[in-house]
Amino acid sequence: MPKMVYFDGRRSDVKNFSKNLNGARVAKADRAAKILIIKLSNGYTLLIHLKLTGQLIYRAKNGNLKRGGHPWPSAAVEVPNKWTHIIFYFSDGSKLYFNDLRQFGYLKLIKTKKIGEQKELKKLGPERQFPSAPLSKQKKTANGENLRLSALMRPNRKKALFPMNRR
Repeated sequence: MPKMVYFDGRRSDVKNFSKNLNGARVAKADRAAKILIIKLSNGYTLLIHLKLTGQLIYRAKNGNLKRGGHPWPSAAVEVPNKWTHIIFYFSDGSKLYFNDLRQFGYLKLIKTKKIGEQKELKKLGPERQFPSAPLSKQKKTANGENLRLSALMRPNRKKALFPMNRR
């Protein structure tokens, strides 16, 4: 687990990571591209990236599970298991498991006021918010038809073109 955890830019600072999470409440949950952004009540923000093989598994107080991320290990494999690296315990008795088969994912706890300094967030382009780009911004093919841009986009990068035009 230590190599997957960052506290205020320091890798493997598990002690301060845990200390500053303890007792904090979730104020807001959001995302930017594939990065989960969880703002906490104590002035810190938790960034979670599942990368290639990460999973988040939520176990409600009643035992029901909700899984997100990589499909392996399957639902048939009980949690926690050997791929569970972090368990978050909530005050209502529920739990959130962070699993990662190959340990590529990470969890970063940073001061909320420093969120704009994070390199993985700085390189992202604007999020897609509308089903299609305005007509004035759409690209045209040589014969004047609207060009489907999905093949041309570099998703979530500053150089990304415009969202795909839906017909």
